[in-house]
This record gives sequence, structure tokens and C-alpha cells, in this order.
Amino acid sequence: MLAPIPNPAGVGELGTAPAATGARNAVPGHGRAQVRHVRHRGQRRMVELLGAMNSGAAGVGVYVPGTGTGVFDTGWNNPNPAVQRYSMTAPGDPIGVVQSYPEAGLSIPGGVRIPGNPHASAELGGDPDEVPGVTRLDTGFYGTATSGHRPGEVVFGPDGHGKYWDDPKSTAFANIVGVIAGGEVTGYVERGIESRWIDVGLGDNGNGAKEAFDAGKAASAGALFDVDPYADPRITDKPGLTVTEASRLVAGNFELVWPEPVSVPVDAVDLTHGRRTDPNSLRAVGPPWTPIYERTQINPSPEFIDRVLANLAAMTTRGFVRDPDPIPGDQPENRSYTDPRGFTVSAALFYGADPAQRRFAIGSTSPCAAE
Repeated sequence: MLAPIPNPAGVGELGTAPAATGARNAVPGHGRAQVRHVRHRGQRRMVELLGAMNSGAAGVGVYVPGTGTGVFDTGWNNPNPAVQRYSMTAPGDPIGVVQSYPEAGLSIPGGVRIPGNPHASAELGGDPDEVPGVTRLDTGFYGTATSGHRPGEVVFGPDGHGKYWDDPKSTAFANIVGVIAGGEVTGYVERGIESRWIDVGLGDNGNGAKEAFDAGKAASAGALFDVDPYADPRITDKPGLTVTEASRLVAGNFELVWPEPVSVPVDAVDLTHGRRTDPNSLRAVGPPWTPIYERTQINPSPEFIDRVLANLAAMTTRGFVRDPDPIPGDQPENRSYTDPRGFTVSAALFYGADPAQRRFAIGSTSPCAAE
């Protein structure tokens, strides 16, 4: 999507394919690139071709979500190792299917041959995020309300192909600036992301079959139900998070929301909610697990409810952002807040079997955690 105009200091490729991550993973800076212009969309291979023609030039560049790394049909070629190459691809961006598509093509039942991606790499499928010598960067989060996305929302889906260009405060935009200016940039950390319709799990990225399945599921949901299947994404999986750490944070977050002083023992956090489905029993199993702690107040006073809602709103000072209401017009007390790591605090008011009995559930949950 991006390509820098050649400059006297040398030629580089600029390509940006967003990649979602939560933690800042600093990548050392490089010398400032004297890039005078940045072009959006469709120019990457022309810049790469210029780099191939001038193999002695120095430079720096980024692969925006592109179909592959090759020029014409030559596959991956690195004529100039002096060029510092970076890439970005957002989770759920349909371009990932093309990036993973093999150069040699595929054979399907019946002997039908499907042509391959001429810009791919014979060894890696042409995915610029995986080619040796390319540093993958993070697309991270939106920084302002942009094109229907809220501040703090993870960059995800087809809009992750380039909507961050409208948001100078986004992680992806900052990375492009960092590459051009020679500053620090945020490196890629894989994470799982879900919407109501799509679940991009750890390991899906770079797996052509899973990427194609996710894209097909999204297309079907959009066509059948007239919805944006990528709307309101939330982080559900993140490598490196342990059950012990997650439980501690779940307990601490709950203590901040409960309207009265309370101490939640870490061993009281519920660790029975698995994130995998057993193919035999069809029950949820782990690992990974989703640690949860919840309490329900029967017939709460209005003051109790008000204090809970105030404490929930105060979580925004700790990086939490209020999630869109899943059912517009539902109980106004029902709401949840999620932080960039995927931890959530919530409240829900509902009635039990006795219509005279109101139940107010306050919960704290974690993203997926390993043993």
C-alpha cells in the first residue's frame, strides 16, 4: 500500500500490512531515510524493481499489505541486503490469504489446477511478514475515533488494510513515521482477536487455510445478515500470559470495581473456563483458560448500582475503554470495559426466576492464559 519515491540517499521498499499487538516491543532505529513523498497503494513493486536495478543503493522501506515479495514472476529476491525492510499486516486483513498463497498454485479434487501467486516465494508463499531479513512491525490500535473505530480499538479486518492512515495517532501510522524518521518502532507480537462473527486465533496468521476460512466466514456473515463481521473486535488470546498472572490481575480489577472494600484471594478466581472444544464431549476445555471472577448482588440499592457504574467508568484512567452495547436499548446498567491486553470488567442487571428479585452481576475476566 505504501511506496516511497526514490531519493538521492537510495531506494527502499515501503509496504505496510498491519499486525495487531498489545505490548510495545521496541525495534532499534536506523539511519534517517531521506524520503520526500509517500504514495499509497499499488506502488510497492515498482519501488522494489527500482531497488533491484540499483542494487548498490542504500535505503529503508516497509511492505504495506501486499500480494507478495517478488517482482514480476521471479519470486523472492534480495538484490540489496543493505536495504532495511519492514512489514505490517493486520490480523483479519483478507490480503493475508493472498500472502499465504503458494507460488506453485494448488491442485483440487478432480485434477483441477489453480494458478499460483506469481509474486510469491517458492519457500514461504510470498508472505512479506515471514521472509528472512524483513522485520515485522505492529499495527496495534487506533488512537482517535476514525471511520467508525473507537480510540484504543485494535486494528483488525479489512479496515486494517489502510484506515490507520486517517489516524496519525494510531500505532501503525507511528510506525511508518518511525521507519522514515529513523526512530524506534513497535515490533509485532501475535494475538488472538474476536468479533461476534470472526475468531482469529493464535497461529491463524500466516496459515493460508485458516485465513481463508476466516475470510469466507466473514463474507458469509456479511452477505446473510447484512452486518460488518469485523465490528467491535476484542483481544482474546495473547502469548506469554500465564494463569497465575492473569488471575492476579482479574482479582485486582474486581477489587477496583466492587463498591465496597474487598479482598479477592487469587485462588478464588474461576479457572474452569477453557478456550478449546473437546471434539468428543464438545465441552470447553483448556489450556488455554479464561480466568473469571464474578459476584452477584441480590436486589441492590440504587446507591450500590451507582457506585459500581462510577467505578467502572473510573477504569478508563487505567486504559480501559467502554465496549459498545451488544443490545442497544437494553438495561442501561449493563456495560463492560476492556483494556488493551484484553482484560474486561463488567456489570449486568437481570431478573431471576422470581420477577420481584433483581440480580446485579459484577465480573472481571482475563484474555486467554496458558498454564
